[in-house]
Amino acid sequence: MSLRRNFTIWFRRNGPSGIVSGLIAFFVISYIIIAKLDENSKRVVSVVRTGVNVIPMEIMQEFEQGRVNVGKGVIYDFDKEDRRQINGVNSSFPAASADEFENQMKLERSQRAGEITVLSAHNDTKRNDLKSMYSKDLHPAKPIEAMVSSPMHKLIHEYNAFSESKEKRTSINRNQCVLLRTHHGNAPICIHDPADDEIISGRLAKDGLWEGNYLYIIGSILSREPNIEVLDLGCNIGVYTIISAKLKHRVVALDPNKINIRLLNKSLNLGGLSRYVTLLWNAISDVRENVTLFDIIGNIGGSFVETADKNATVDDDHKSFAITLDDLIGYFVGKPVFVKMDIETYELRALKGGSQFFKEIDVRYVLMEWVHHREFDTGKVVIKLMEQYGLFPHVNAHVNTRLEPDHYRSWPDNILWIKYPKH
Repeated sequence: MSLRRNFTIWFRRNGPSGIVSGLIAFFVISYIIIAKLDENSKRVVSVVRTGVNVIPMEIMQEFEQGRVNVGKGVIYDFDKEDRRQINGVNSSFPAASADEFENQMKLERSQRAGEITVLSAHNDTKRNDLKSMYSKDLHPAKPIEAMVSSPMHKLIHEYNAFSESKEKRTSINRNQCVLLRTHHGNAPICIHDPADDEIISGRLAKDGLWEGNYLYIIGSILSREPNIEVLDLGCNIGVYTIISAKLKHRVVALDPNKINIRLLNKSLNLGGLSRYVTLLWNAISDVRENVTLFDIIGNIGGSFVETADKNATVDDDHKSFAITLDDLIGYFVGKPVFVKMDIETYELRALKGGSQFFKEIDVRYVLMEWVHHREFDTGKVVIKLMEQYGLFPHVNAHVNTRLEPDHYRSWPDNILWIKYPKH
């Protein structure tokens, strides 16, 4: 009775306007509840449905609590042969002057050219010896047959700092070099000015971390598969390249941004990792063409390329040449490969330009950025192509985290495609 009496009093005081207000409040609260439930249901599709987190909680806690103190970093002079201290880790540029180092590189290139000439004469014994030599730790990945048989090798731009002017190669001398921290090891990494690159460089400058969960995934895979090699498409300043080289895997790292390549080259020198890595200053696409690089203010990692305008004036650091995955076959003959692909919406075009690559090369994993493709129908096309190449989408390296193609719009930001072994 008291409830009815209270309602009667409220109705007499507030009249119809009170009823309207109450209904509005009811609908607002109902909408919030329904939206929340809908959001949770999407999360169930993409993550909870798999029953597995990206990283075990105890591992992530250990990683986040890291024992290494990351400071502001140091400034490194590329042309000096002195030793520097990077956040408590001693690293050094090769113990030789710039001239001595260049002479050594010329000698190695000359020897390599001679060996490749022998290959062109179809000397099978030498071919096998050379393949064996390039499989050793001290030699970076190099194209063998492809370098000889295809004129395209002239359009694959392997980076050599000493082929640039001193002004160019020393233009990054004032950049910070900090310590990249991962569960599988720490290594120097040279970054952009955080004011220009708030996303990646800013995070690294602050705490030495970037995409720790995905670095854990690739590190775990590389640790249990010692013979696998890495193709880092869109390497940026080299987070994935550095951890791969740190684990002593051969890497081909490609990026159209030459400043990124210079910074990564310096990072590898500082960490003593250059011998494992071949740096390519190229873009990747389904056509071979000149491209122009467009910067994203505050997020250099989000920079993108477009077909070059012949009438536009562009400085050298914003020019590049796009090659295809098929052009890179010679770098990975006879080896299993892990591909990391973060090329700002060009993933589909890269896949279309790699039909032969996926047929001839044992691509076992592809870590691909998915942010763009889950918003558009290109996601369906990517899924179809990857299935043709025998690769299937997962949250992480556990096969029980396989994702459903029908729900691709709710997939995580990055997808790990896995090839299942044939029985």
